[in-house]
Amino acid sequence: MMATRSRRIGDSTTKILRMINKRNVKFHDAVTRFLEDCERNNLDPENHLMTAAHSYIPVQPILTYGLNTSSDANVGTCRNISILELIVLLKKEPFYENQLVVNASRSFPERAAKFGELKVPLSGEIAKALNDDKGITHLYSHQADAINNLHNGHNVIVSTSTASGKSLIYQIPVLQLLERDMNARAILFLCPRLKNVKIYTFDGDTPMSTRPDIRNNASVIFTNFDMIHAAILPFAQQWKYFLSVMKYVVIDELHVYNGLFGAHCALIMRRLNRMCEQFGNTQIQFISCSATIGNPDLHVKNFMGVSDIRFISNDGSPCGRKEFMIWNPPLVDPLDPTQGRKSAVMQTALILEFLISKNVRTIVFCKVIMLSWLNSHNGISQTLGNNGAMIYAQARKVCEIVMSQIRMNLQRGQNTYLLEKVMSYRAGYTPQDRRRIEQQLFSGELIGVIATSALELGIDVGSLELTSVVSQSDAVLMLGVPWSISAMWQQSGRAGRRNRDSLSLLIADHNSFDQYYTQNPSDLFDTPIASINVDITNPLILEAHLQCAAAESPLKIPSDEHFFGGNLKQICSRSLMFDEEQRDTYVVVDVTDNLNIIIEEIEASRAIFTIYEGAIFIHQGITYIVEETNVDLRYAKVRILNGIDWTTKQRDYTYARFYYYVDHANAFL
Repeated sequence: MMATRSRRIGDSTTKILRMINKRNVKFHDAVTRFLEDCERNNLDPENHLMTAAHSYIPVQPILTYGLNTSSDANVGTCRNISILELIVLLKKEPFYENQLVVNASRSFPERAAKFGELKVPLSGEIAKALNDDKGITHLYSHQADAINNLHNGHNVIVSTSTASGKSLIYQIPVLQLLERDMNARAILFLCPRLKNVKIYTFDGDTPMSTRPDIRNNASVIFTNFDMIHAAILPFAQQWKYFLSVMKYVVIDELHVYNGLFGAHCALIMRRLNRMCEQFGNTQIQFISCSATIGNPDLHVKNFMGVSDIRFISNDGSPCGRKEFMIWNPPLVDPLDPTQGRKSAVMQTALILEFLISKNVRTIVFCKVIMLSWLNSHNGISQTLGNNGAMIYAQARKVCEIVMSQIRMNLQRGQNTYLLEKVMSYRAGYTPQDRRRIEQQLFSGELIGVIATSALELGIDVGSLELTSVVSQSDAVLMLGVPWSISAMWQQSGRAGRRNRDSLSLLIADHNSFDQYYTQNPSDLFDTPIASINVDITNPLILEAHLQCAAAESPLKIPSDEHFFGGNLKQICSRSLMFDEEQRDTYVVVDVTDNLNIIIEEIEASRAIFTIYEGAIFIHQGITYIVEETNVDLRYAKVRILNGIDWTTKQRDYTYARFYYYVDHANAFL
């Protein structure tokens, strides 16, 4: 065994030396060509080198604390161009090296709107609110069908394209209900203004002092499953009036609730429905909105625990022309494919700069991607192919790396005025920063957003109306192939609202997963959207929720089997123990120039990987160094660090020891 290990070490050393020698040869050849060019053009090599180096030196970042970003200088001065013209211009950019994959594009034609009629007409006040706030005078066919089914007493699941106006399907019935009965209640998510309707957000950021007023006076609350689980159901008696008169429960983005996460949320819904029934409320209607999934009606039945479901999928909303294309970064050295491909992060930043300079509203969606050694901000994730040590970067970190790269690109070039028009958005930012970014996004002050999936879940991106940016086109950049076909179409649909043309550009990473689809694009475009499901019978999950349900109200067998399944008695007969874990977070404090500003909150589970002392920490594309981490008081102090060309990754070790071999083929003979 020792001989084998030594042989492997020797092989690795040989490969590394071969790589070093190959790069030394390339460096020598490059220097030779540089000197020959200088001699041919009568240039002083030293001065020419120093002048050229300026474009690669990191620049001082521009902080945005307290800045007014409402200036529209230079924005909107570009003429409107179509998506096809935009693609032609993109191919003329200096960085274009035939990255658009041949035969890997799809064109989707413009679709006209189809309208429907309500069986119960809107009141004058609701009609005026819709017209004044959203400019809506007619409802699309799927909106009218869903609302008519709700008026007939059915539960509804709507599965149509992104930005098709699904929100109105639950907004209008709730407003009509509250017009008839101001004592009615609903749990949901975004309404137009209507007189006397008291709407509140009830989440983890809601101050404790205002929660009793919300509980006693709210007509509508926007909340999440965490709050239902931790702040409503454990205090169900205090919420008794709200739960006993609640008419509608709305779950938006139902496709997100899948797997273990979905199972937890489904059981919370069943616990909520159970408490409402115990308070005498058996008239609740459930409204669900989802992107296109393979089994929406079956999924909502399993998730809600109800059977009377009306499935609406006839999309009546209009959409503009969409071009969907795949972009594969070029090889670092076409003559040596082992060197890998150029950085997908760099390519994304270049495309984003091009698009926003043409006044094209652009959203960049980041996912977990594979980076090599993070060499420098000029190609912050240069690929080393098979010779490089690979690092899997979390989506949050990728988001910040892209933001850092676009910030540097804009500061170096002629588009510095766009710096205030681009921001990153992800989980972990303080509530104040998230609200500020959302406000700027809605008002049109931002024309570029670099985000994780938190942007889709946090706000209704599809309903954005840009008032200060003149553009007839939208674009979505996907950095890396999304992990599911459904997620890909969901993100693509964020561009092209109503009659706006749109571009969806999928920028492949260099990993095998992404590269497969560049070679087999039909598998990406033509594969049916998969079904999703939740398994509420998983004993580990079900046991924990049964403990919670028992604490909320004594379990009754067999009546509660309707909510928790036929194994209820068997599970309850076991000896169960509670395992409570308090949510724990660290705050990140920027101490640069004695600012002492909290810029982010990080879960304790992430802290050891991101804010250990000496770590490089990136926020809004700005690089910080962690100077102090206080475990007892749960904070980390960071300071801006300029001019660095590296980042950090925590060390971790995995040790596996061989014990014995089992012959599975003969184990049971």
